[in-house]
This record gives sequence, C-alpha cells and structure tokens, in this order.
Amino acid sequence: MPISINPDLVFYKKIKGEIFYGGIKFFISKTNALTPTWGKNISVMVQSALQQGNFNVNPELCYTIDVLSVKKYKSSSNIEKNLEEIRMECQEFMRTFQSLNNVD
Repeated sequence: MPISINPDLVFYKKIKGEIFYGGIKFFISKTNALTPTWGKNISVMVQSALQQGNFNVNPELCYTIDVLSVKKYKSSSNIEKNLEEIRMECQEFMRTFQSLNNVD
C-alpha cells in the first residue's frame, strides 16, 4: 500500500540563475501537534513527490507547516536515508495493523 504526500502549494525560486522548485504541506490538527521528526518526514515526502514529477527541487524549499502550533519543518538533504526510515516505520505500522485485524 503506497503512501503519498502531495504538496498543497508548489512554487519556484530563481537561485544564481537556476530555477528550483519547492513545496509546502499544511498540517492542521486541533488535538496533536507534529513532532519535529514527523514534520521533517512529511517535508521529505513533499520533496520526493516533487522529484518524482521531474522538478529541479531544492530541499531548502520543501516545508511542512503545522498551522495551529505555528511551526515550520524543513526537508532534509539526505532524502534517501529519511525515505528508508519512513518506509520501515510504515511497514511496522502495517504489521501491527494486520496483527490487530487477525485478533478474534
């Protein structure tokens, strides 16, 4: 089961004559603020989504904004390591969810 996080806003910025794209994902929750780890993870997934769309992406321009707690989380320059950590956490979640469904 693939997980996809698409940016809510895509923009570009010209840096030293080259156009780079970035994206923002807005997070709104009345009960739970994002942790710094998950704020960064969502930003990494935004960066990954833009790269899959063949955009010239700058990780410094990929953010998650926790609207109600007024915090901004930036993506990582080491995207492959972060994506692997996210994949492992999602697999663990799926194993746990499946084991709960198998309980009589």
